Amino acid sequence: MKKYCLWIFALILCYSNVHAQNIFSDAFDNSAKPEWGNESGSWVVSDGVYSASKPNNNPIAYTSLTKLPRLKDFIFEADIINAQDGGIFLRSVKCKNNNMSGVLLVIHGIGNQLWWHKVTCDSVGSVYNSVSVADIKGNNIHIKIVVKGNSFSAYLNNSEKPITQFKTDKFKYGGIALYSNSTQSFDNIQIYQNAASKKRGGTK
Repeated sequence: MKKYCLWIFALILCYSNVHAQNIFSDAFDNSAKPEWGNESGSWVVSDGVYSASKPNNNPIAYTSLTKLPRLKDFIFEADIINAQDGGIFLRSVKCKNNNMSGVLLVIHGIGNQLWWHKVTCDSVGSVYNSVSVADIKGNNIHIKIVVKGNSFSAYLNNSEKPITQFKTDKFKYGGIALYSNSTQSFDNIQIYQNAASKKRGGTK
């Protein structure tokens, strides 16, 4: 029985490694990796975490991954330090004026809430699928976002079930960017992509 279980575990591990490849990581140990664009908000690394020294939501303070501009299906993970007000752009695209479009997951620690926006060139629009979460204000949390097809699913603190989900067919491809309107910080960024998606040109 033990040999059988070990064989099953090895098979699952092998399958996971083949089908979900890490395509980017940053622990901000000494500095941010050069892939970060630092377009707005003067982002800096201090004490091993990454944050905007000039947080804002008008214009949006963001830093994007410039080497991954055309993702489709992927998994994003990060630690949010001192959760206050910020979020993650998914399938993001820069507008001509350097503003952002894409799906935005807002982590509003101040109000103990998470929600989604469809952002068009910094025009935020409606709130979608807002959910209240107890006691995230000022705390350190882990967020995982799974993007697949038209579905966006957010998981909080290693939960097996998504805490909020959103669907839209507006953004087919795009990049990833961090957003901040507060003193919260980001750490331990991990991005994974399905091997099949990569073969289809998901990171052109």
